[in-house]
Amino acid sequence: DIKTPLIYACEYGYIEIALALIERKDCNINHIDNDIKTPLIYACEYGYIEIALALIERKDCNINHIDNDIKTALMYACEFELENIALILIDKGSNLTLQDEYGISTLMYACQWNMVNIVKKIKETLGISKWKLEKKKINNNNQSALIIACMFNNLECLQIITGREEALNGRLCLNSCK
Repeated sequence: DIKTPLIYACEYGYIEIALALIERKDCNINHIDNDIKTPLIYACEYGYIEIALALIERKDCNINHIDNDIKTALMYACEFELENIALILIDKGSNLTLQDEYGISTLMYACQWNMVNIVKKIKETLGISKWKLEKKKINNNNQSALIIACMFNNLECLQIITGREEALNGRLCLNSCK
C-alpha cells in the first residue's frame, strides 16, 4: 500500500492534518495510491468538503485524474451529492464527458441523485452540440441520462434533458423514456 499521510487524512477525515499538509508546498497533493486514487478523489468519495476545497484551491491539483474505477473527483462529488464541490470542479474545467467502468457519466450521476443545478451547469458548460451528444450516451445497462432521471422520478432533470419546461406528469415521463 503506497498511501501517504495526506491520503490517509483525506480518506479518514482528519481535517486538521489534511489542511496542514495541503498548505505545505512540498506536499504532493496528486500522489496516487494502489487504487489509483488521489487525495482529492478520497475527499470527494468520503464527503470531506473542507479538505476537497483546500485541494481544489491549490493550482497544482489534478482535478481530472481517473482512478481504477475510471472515475474522477467530479463523478464522486455527484455520486455522493456534494453539489458545491461539483459546481466548483466544473468551473475549474473538470472533464464532463468521461464515463466510468460501468458507462456512467457525470450527467447520469447528476440525474440519478436529482442534482438539478449540476445538470443545468453541464448543459451550459458543454454547449449545444456537445450537450446533444452527452445526453444520448448510454451506460452498460443501456440507460441514458433521460432513462435514469425517469427511473428515479427526477422530473426537473428530465425537463432539462428533454428541453420541456412544462410540468411533466408520470405518464409523460414514461412516454419520454421510450
